[in-house]
Amino acid sequence: MFKVLHQPHSIAQYHPKAMQDILWPCLRFAISLQAKADQNLNLFERTLLRLLGEGGSDLKQLSQQMGLMNEEGEHSSLTEFLSLKLQQLDLITDRLRLTHEGEQVLKKINSSQTKVIGATVYFDLINQCWLPVISRGELSPVNAEQASSGLVEFAQGSVGKAEKVQAIPLLSENVSKKLPDEREVIEIIKRSRQQNKKLTASSGRGNHDGFIASSGTISVNPESELVYLHCYAFRVDGVNSAYVSDGFRSTIQERFTRGFNSHSNRENNSTLKIAYEGLLQKSRRTHQRQVMQKSKSLDRLYHALTADQVKNAIGQAEYENNLSSFVSKSYHEIEQMLAECYAFSKLDNCISELSADPQRNADLAKKIASKLGFEVSDGKLVNNLLKVNKGSVIHLKAEQPVMSPLLFCHLLAARNDEQQPMARLAKEYPDLLSSIAKLRRWRNPIDHGDADAVRNELGLEQARFIYQLVERVRETLSDWLKDNNNQVAEITVPNWFKEDIRSEASNKLDKYFGLMCSRMCEHVYQGLFDALVFANFEDARNRTNALAGALQHALYQACQVLDASEVNDTELMIRQLEGLGAVSITKSNRHKVQDALNGSNASLGANFIAFWAQITDQQQKEFRKTESFVKAVDRLNKIRGHSGPILGQNENLNEIEKTVFELIKLLMEQYCG
Repeated sequence: MFKVLHQPHSIAQYHPKAMQDILWPCLRFAISLQAKADQNLNLFERTLLRLLGEGGSDLKQLSQQMGLMNEEGEHSSLTEFLSLKLQQLDLITDRLRLTHEGEQVLKKINSSQTKVIGATVYFDLINQCWLPVISRGELSPVNAEQASSGLVEFAQGSVGKAEKVQAIPLLSENVSKKLPDEREVIEIIKRSRQQNKKLTASSGRGNHDGFIASSGTISVNPESELVYLHCYAFRVDGVNSAYVSDGFRSTIQERFTRGFNSHSNRENNSTLKIAYEGLLQKSRRTHQRQVMQKSKSLDRLYHALTADQVKNAIGQAEYENNLSSFVSKSYHEIEQMLAECYAFSKLDNCISELSADPQRNADLAKKIASKLGFEVSDGKLVNNLLKVNKGSVIHLKAEQPVMSPLLFCHLLAARNDEQQPMARLAKEYPDLLSSIAKLRRWRNPIDHGDADAVRNELGLEQARFIYQLVERVRETLSDWLKDNNNQVAEITVPNWFKEDIRSEASNKLDKYFGLMCSRMCEHVYQGLFDALVFANFEDARNRTNALAGALQHALYQACQVLDASEVNDTELMIRQLEGLGAVSITKSNRHKVQDALNGSNASLGANFIAFWAQITDQQQKEFRKTESFVKAVDRLNKIRGHSGPILGQNENLNEIEKTVFELIKLLMEQYCG
């Protein structure tokens, strides 16, 4: 019997090309500790509850007090939303008066009241380390059994919508008997907060966990329980490594990922080897993709349209309903096929070339389409088809394809690559864009509930046209996939272009950092890119500045998820860095160090000291090459100096660059969402 912990989370944002459910073995320990009594309301909800408790009842005045007025001077709809939320929680009445429950909650909020609560911490049996997760109470496991196939089967989802999961269990013979001590629990709490903060940084929201992380208040139950955390192992196009999800949050767990990719782990753990090789095999699948197979439901609709003779009003209504469904499903079918042939891991490249003006995007797409050989004579319809907003491309997902942004991305990918599917379609179906634009004009009113607007335009002739359109796209893309061994490769670079230094730099970054590239801010990526481009210049000034700038921004990015209120003594940390060989960075201006601790992007030396002072002792120890990291940063800072050419330092910079790349990768994995 397997005790499975299933926490709903998603990996859709990574656009996996192959995925495998796995069960990661952990020991969980029950602990008790002090925590604030009520942490269920966010900052806005607590503020509104306080104001209502002080007698406020006018939403406009409350909006003014909370700073939630819109540009017209009217109270924000957010205030109304918050009041409705408090009503749903039975904390206030519809007349904005506190209920008895609301008074009790407000009393807890206004007091410093704490109470002892139960919580759970988890020990990773594969990597032999504590997970950066602490959960309130005890999560209820799902009891599941192993089938004859070796897979563990269980259901996930709500009643009536439950889905069957078949997961590969990872087994471990290493059972640690070590209990977490107070210091380790405090470390877990701090790391859990870092993980939560990096995931909520983009939204600006996030509830504090309420745990009181202080010694003398924590007790641990010596009895542990073996549980299996449901995770997703997956691969993406263009990256050699596999990734493993966190299991608790919708992100990648870097320790799971490292352990899953470890060759020595696979050699010593047969179940991990089976899961790894099974995922690899899935990513290299050679069978025909399901989306490319002929749609039976679409076929049935088409044959019903062409075979039925309408005899009465009921028959006419059924015919019209089938025709509307056929138009809508045909459009979606083409979206699915195009999505199946696009490498979504390269979406960022497309986003970087987008304009905020949709018409400029349409002009660029039409220019590329015309160059590829597409006929774009039906100007207005095709223009509207390719007129995409930047946001629609940013939010484009493989599992929810949208025609216009998807076509734009396909066209951009084919601009310099004749091996892309859109280049093949241009040769074999030059009027494709005009045909899709025509289908879109019929489909849009149908999907928006206004089928009457196009009812007189649609008939058997149009149904045959649509059917042929779908089948021609299917045939062309199926042939393209077959010619490419059923793999959706990244952009194929012509031989003449492969020698280009900028192309080499881009490929090196993609290969080394993989999905971590998506976690980098623009300054970090551009700095690394420029450092590679300038690597062979005799004067290393530009290379040094680019490398130092990339690291400075990476440290600043990492500091955003750390807690400056728990900073170690900076002078003590500086002496510690001096003991590790630092000379240049420890001379950094102390005011700049304080600025970095206050959230500013100060300087390379100041940012490194601020970062070092905010991570825990254990996190410092976990830097596998602590001394080499410190020395590399220090040497880079010294070489950069202030101004003038930098000559004769390229060999030193080659070694420094390797270490800086490794350090930035660790920062992206552990501290950057």
